[in-house]
Amino acid sequence: AEKDSVVKKLRTGLAAILESYKITVYTGEAKVNPDKTVFTGEALLEAKKVILATGSRPKKLELPGSESKRILNSDDIFELKEIPKELIIVGAGPISLEIATIYRAFGSKVTMVSHSPKILKKLDGDISKEVERIIKRKGIKLIKSAKLESFKEKENTIQLHLEGQTLEGEYILVAIGQEPVTEAVKELNLATKNSTIRVNEFLETSLDWIYAPGDINGISMSAHAAYMMGQLAAENAVTGAKKKF
Repeated sequence: AEKDSVVKKLRTGLAAILESYKITVYTGEAKVNPDKTVFTGEALLEAKKVILATGSRPKKLELPGSESKRILNSDDIFELKEIPKELIIVGAGPISLEIATIYRAFGSKVTMVSHSPKILKKLDGDISKEVERIIKRKGIKLIKSAKLESFKEKENTIQLHLEGQTLEGEYILVAIGQEPVTEAVKELNLATKNSTIRVNEFLETSLDWIYAPGDINGISMSAHAAYMMGQLAAENAVTGAKKKF
């Protein structure tokens, strides 16, 4: 309830800011067309420039049994009404570690599973080792270089079958990264890189009238970076500036 209250307050505040600047908001699933029009589901808008800020969503792990409702992503995990006694987390990146330490502090028995031999694999090795030492000291179990095979739901628990062992908990969180949300421009054949929208230093896509700041370009999937990219893309699009990110 507290989480929902905070989210509602933030959304209400942002809506008020948009209204104060006389910005019209359309709600729906938008589609960007090659003729520089945007269909919102209720209106067809003409645009000189488009800023594509659709963000990202949690990646899914396609394994046998992955359709179970006891398998959660980083959005679902905060909808739980009770703290699970045992939580298994697949992934060892920033989101996984944040949630692991939160639920461990709440009293859950937490086991983290990673296919990589190193946690936080994009960071310096010394940082990775220090974070690993800290989470172990907190009582979080860590299994590295794991080979995941399947999930199996039981009556009140779910199992994760690895090569050589089976883990069991009330829920499994899959936090193996984010993937960009690109459905709005799927017919434009924008240049991509590893499923993200490719942009130049000005945050322009392969169509110079479309800018793509934030998670969708894969440069840095963090809120702080997205905020700065959004500001820069807006300035470049509206004023014609060529400010670099």
